[in-house]
Amino acid sequence: MKYTQQKILIYYSIFNLGGAERSTSKLITKLLDKGFSVEVLLIANGGEFQNQIDTRAQVNWLRSGNFGVKYAENKGVLKFLYLLLYALTRIEEFLKGFVYKFKSYKTVIIGLHGLSPKFCLKNIKADRYIQFIRNDLKSCDTNHKAQNQIKKYSKFIDNYVCVSETALDSFCELFPDLKEKGKKIYNLLQSEIIQEKSKEILEESPWPKEYTNILTVCRIQEKSKGVFRMAKVLKELLQQGYKIKWYIIGEGMDFKEFQHYLIDNDMQNDMVLLGQKSNPYPYFKQADLVAVLSYYEGLCGVVNESKILEKPLVATEFSGIKEQIENTVNGFIFENDFESIVEGMKKVLDSTSNLQATAINGMPNEIINDNYKVEQLIALF
Repeated sequence: MKYTQQKILIYYSIFNLGGAERSTSKLITKLLDKGFSVEVLLIANGGEFQNQIDTRAQVNWLRSGNFGVKYAENKGVLKFLYLLLYALTRIEEFLKGFVYKFKSYKTVIIGLHGLSPKFCLKNIKADRYIQFIRNDLKSCDTNHKAQNQIKKYSKFIDNYVCVSETALDSFCELFPDLKEKGKKIYNLLQSEIIQEKSKEILEESPWPKEYTNILTVCRIQEKSKGVFRMAKVLKELLQQGYKIKWYIIGEGMDFKEFQHYLIDNDMQNDMVLLGQKSNPYPYFKQADLVAVLSYYEGLCGVVNESKILEKPLVATEFSGIKEQIENTVNGFIFENDFESIVEGMKKVLDSTSNLQATAINGMPNEIINDNYKVEQLIALF
């Protein structure tokens, strides 16, 4: 069925490289394929993944740059300059609010649970308003920012789309009165595109075969991804004689501090920071093992991607992982603390045959079937 001329607006903060952005990008393409007219409205222009948005979608923004972050990162004259630019972009946002008062849409989708829907509700007319919940709010929303926004605006939001059963359970526990508005719809995968992109030939030298090559793809941030804990796990394993090279794809707020930490501990050749990669999938192909050792996740995209590419996987016990992985069948799940991760890694590394036996997809059809997920979402429009 084609939904020609039905206008959808997807509201997002800034389109940087991350799992939520990849999933949203796939959703945009699927909606366009169905015939919807899709507009992406960003709070700030200039995200690293913005150029990956399907060219058939209209992309607009409220602020010409993300100068608030630049202001926080700099000092002296530059700090004052970015403060001025930030003030100008806030005026720009205010003026564009008037423009959107003359527009209307079938559905507005607020793409993140931490993103206030205030601008959309105040300025944009739509038949339906939907907001995504991408994590277990009890675990990730420690400052209650998202929860307070849900309390404030829930009467205007028609549905909250939770990307895992765990996220939905958490939402319903925190907001029992909103249970009927909560819906579970898994993130989109686009398996065929991931598989095709994994065939790209890398210019870098192949990873050394005499080591166990481990890959992690994540935002370089301790709060959610546990990158410093991950380095300490590697240090412990190296001290116990394991031959490991651990590669990390990603950037983030803790990148420089983490880089210095690795240098100070003489680990920069053992845990190699590859930076951001627009196409990480060829690196999955090189890896002997993919590791996702986060403190918390939603329905983790890296887990999905590693299973699509049939790579062995280890993960900590976070939101959604037991919906994706059956422990020891298509991956290994560790309790989410340092000692359990170290002991779990040792067992996995000591049993190559068991590790290779998990190099299968093995995820349920409900997670794999993108068309089913899109139709579930469209039914809410």
